[in-house]
Amino acid sequence: MEVHTFRADSLQEALQLVRQRLGPQASVLQTRQRRSGFRWLGRKIIEVDATADVDVVSRFESQLRTSETHTSTPVVSPDTEPRPKQVSGMDVPLNSGERPASLDLSKSQERAVVQSLAGSNSNMGERYRDAVANTPISSQPVVSRQENRGYSVVNRSHDPIYYELLSEMIDSGFEPSLARELIGQACQQSQEAELEDLWLLKGRVCHLISKRLLVSGVQELAPITPDVAAPPSRVIALVGPTGVGKTTTLAKIAAGAKYDHQASVGLITLDTFRLGAVDQLSQYAELISAPLEVVESSAQIQSAIQRLSQCELILLDTAGRAPSDADQIRKLKECLAVARPEAVHLVLSATSSVGHARETFEKFSTVSPTHVLITKLDEAVQFGAWLGLLQAINLPISYVTAGQNVPQDIAVANPRKLASMLLGSRGDTTQVKAPQSGLLSVGES
Repeated sequence: MEVHTFRADSLQEALQLVRQRLGPQASVLQTRQRRSGFRWLGRKIIEVDATADVDVVSRFESQLRTSETHTSTPVVSPDTEPRPKQVSGMDVPLNSGERPASLDLSKSQERAVVQSLAGSNSNMGERYRDAVANTPISSQPVVSRQENRGYSVVNRSHDPIYYELLSEMIDSGFEPSLARELIGQACQQSQEAELEDLWLLKGRVCHLISKRLLVSGVQELAPITPDVAAPPSRVIALVGPTGVGKTTTLAKIAAGAKYDHQASVGLITLDTFRLGAVDQLSQYAELISAPLEVVESSAQIQSAIQRLSQCELILLDTAGRAPSDADQIRKLKECLAVARPEAVHLVLSATSSVGHARETFEKFSTVSPTHVLITKLDEAVQFGAWLGLLQAINLPISYVTAGQNVPQDIAVANPRKLASMLLGSRGDTTQVKAPQSGLLSVGES
């Protein structure tokens, strides 16, 4: 077996070199991180060992059979030494619809085979090593023969394309086990030629995620627009913690209603506590020629709504509330009880950890939100970790935002767009078609 070593600044670049030099069927044997130059002074580089030698398959099968008949093979404990790169399932042809018995190994047997193949001194990238180490071989994505298509697709966990997509998903925040599950399902649903194209395989995974979101109740909604059954005016409120971008998002929604639907829009702000909040919304109101009412207490809300009764759509901006402050949440609930909005959109920032976002959702549930709105996707690093949360909240996702430009950088959410963003794509979030003179870029609040 001829082993080639490829060096690059990142794993993705190294895998691209593997495919260019050895072709899409190349097998990745192991990866490691090294420093070029003198000891710790050199820059970090990634090394990938790969082969295009098909003879590695027969050698691997032989090792598997040997491992099955020698169960007493010494095993290095995973607690004392990092586990090397998994190289199981290298394009072993399947002659039936069943998985070969030689692949049904215990964890200890699996480790023994890997140790003998890769060597105990190999050092994988930590994230991918964890993904492999925590997943037993029986649950890795193996696709049995599909008789109706007339070909076989086998475990591709050694494949550079599979490896690259798995790494991307883990870097985007997906749990390794979930990433493997989704990629495995995508492989099952793909033609063999599609498995050699990263973008096609990623598209399959995106489709699977969008189906999960759709089953969970995430549907494409219409933009917030005036109600044709007016009067009375349609009142929409935005709530959420501080710093998630409520005011900027409200301005984007207002601009969309005005520019796309020629609606008359009125704005109300209850955020008189944050320094500059009223001035910020005043700028936006002037930008779209919308009347603005500043309210300092719940007792003033009804009169403010009455003064804006000629507007088809009234957007209510609330002060940011700390999720842990029960008294602030209670006061917010009192204000909403007076305003009686048709819809309450809970604004969450995609830059928040899943734990913090879940806590925020739970604390704000007392104000009975009807929708969730997700902001700052352009700043999110691991939005993929949100998949479980989006499935669990059981509320429609109304909008997503990715940028600070008003009236741009906002889009109506739909399962496909959310799935793409969970996978790390930010895409085009332009929702409205305002004239260029209407652009205003300010910090989100």
